[in-house]
Amino acid sequence: MNRLALTGVIVMLCGVVGALLPSFADAQHPRGGTASNVCAGGPSDMVCVTAGTFTMGSGIGDADEQPTHSVTLSEFLIDKYEVSFGQYMQCVGAGKCGMPRYYPPLKQRRVVGAKVISALPKKKPRAPRAAPGQEAKIKVATILVNKKLPAAGITWTDANKYCGYKGRHLPTEAQWEYAARGTRSNYYAWGGTPPICERVNSAKCGKYPRPVRSLAKGASPFGAVNMTGNAWEWVHDWYDARYYDVSKGATDPSGPTNVDDPVTGQMKYRYRGLRGGSWSGIPSELRTAYRYRLLPSMYANDIGFRCAKSAVAPTTRRPSVPLRVARLARTLLPKR
Repeated sequence: MNRLALTGVIVMLCGVVGALLPSFADAQHPRGGTASNVCAGGPSDMVCVTAGTFTMGSGIGDADEQPTHSVTLSEFLIDKYEVSFGQYMQCVGAGKCGMPRYYPPLKQRRVVGAKVISALPKKKPRAPRAAPGQEAKIKVATILVNKKLPAAGITWTDANKYCGYKGRHLPTEAQWEYAARGTRSNYYAWGGTPPICERVNSAKCGKYPRPVRSLAKGASPFGAVNMTGNAWEWVHDWYDARYYDVSKGATDPSGPTNVDDPVTGQMKYRYRGLRGGSWSGIPSELRTAYRYRLLPSMYANDIGFRCAKSAVAPTTRRPSVPLRVARLARTLLPKR
């Protein structure tokens, strides 16, 4: 039997096996209750985003923000604050999340007092009580940082794992934008007035992150804080610059469906979306309609996230059994 025929037989047999196996939907996306009671009894660290229709995108923004289009969303919850280092490191300690790849910006190391340490002491010292004006530190790899700062240096993959660890999920791009803009499609989270440092932490306001509970004056219409500035936030969706052309009038969209090319075995979409701008961001990146994207394995010291909770969470599907086996067969079978 030649190599091509053998590969076909393997794929055909695995297709039968795959049909008998349960779905490969990512277990990090648990299902919630019914759409009518998502916010009932919701956690105190989340805000309720009521069901509604809003205009997504911007007619004066970049090409990937166009065309503007109406989107309808069911009720959902979203974290009131960005996930902090103190919260995220609990997931690391539980063995469910990877260690952040983080190093504080120079300004923060001087002003906030983050300290680089080479190794832990042999005996665990008693934790000092924070003096007035100081914040408790937490060890992140070999660095001590303020535990109330937004967790950064986080890949999409680990952000997704953390939200699953909490029984939540990363917000879809539509959920994030609605929670940030409200039904009036605010230009910034707080409205249309120009950014000031009492509302947003950006490049003009110190060039270092601030605690997640700061700048409440810049909260979104639903009460979510720092959705503009402070840290970029991962969203669930795969990034497609032309997705807005096909999502007009959609209800609860969760982004484009990624597929594998049957010839190359490569996924159609490579990037995941980010929203909101950061402490290093310029004004144009702070707009609530602004879209950015990175590979899900990438990270930076201004990239963080927050989680959401919906009646039916979006799922992240792995490549099918036949395709994964076909990939394996291409690497194992001898070349002609």
